[in-house]
Amino acid sequence: MDRYAQLERTHQLELADLEAIRASYEQRIDALKAELEDLRRQSADMVTDKAKLQRCEQIVKEIQRYPARVVTQATIADMEKEMASLRAQQVTNYRLVQNLQQQFNTVVGDLHRITTLLDPEAATTTANSEAAGGQADAHQKTDMGRPTSQSETPTGVDITTESNDMVVDGSPAEHVIPGSDSQVVEEEEGALTDPDSGKYHPPTGLL
Repeated sequence: MDRYAQLERTHQLELADLEAIRASYEQRIDALKAELEDLRRQSADMVTDKAKLQRCEQIVKEIQRYPARVVTQATIADMEKEMASLRAQQVTNYRLVQNLQQQFNTVVGDLHRITTLLDPEAATTTANSEAAGGQADAHQKTDMGRPTSQSETPTGVDITTESNDMVVDGSPAEHVIPGSDSQVVEEEEGALTDPDSGKYHPPTGLL
């Protein structure tokens, strides 16, 4: 009996030791499980951190592609100075163009006056032409109110029997070939003959 009791007691002690060992292992397993979960969370965080790191590196590369702020500000300042210089140059060029235009107008006026002084005959001819044109219009308006005859002799025209020429201030105006049915009229440039009345108007350059 004593021997069986001693074995029973020994067996219970061993069971108690095994229970203690079992509890110890279970605690160790729980600790390992907790550590494993922690490692999993750290791994997920590392993946996220890696993605963030890659994104940050990409942003850094994008920023490095552009010049620094100091360089950019210096470039902007230089461009503003150049724009101000161009504006000032534009104003100067505008004023220069205005001055050149005024000088051109002055030169044209002086040239016109010099031409008039050097060639007074041209100016006189032009004035006489304008006056003659006005007189011709007045004569036409006056002649429309009264009948005229083919035999009427224009004022200032001398008819000679020898040459059958009409002379206006010493210049031939009309020539008739004797013995022919038709008359060949040679009119000086600028002379006018009214087809209805036959009235002869001397050339404007001779007035």
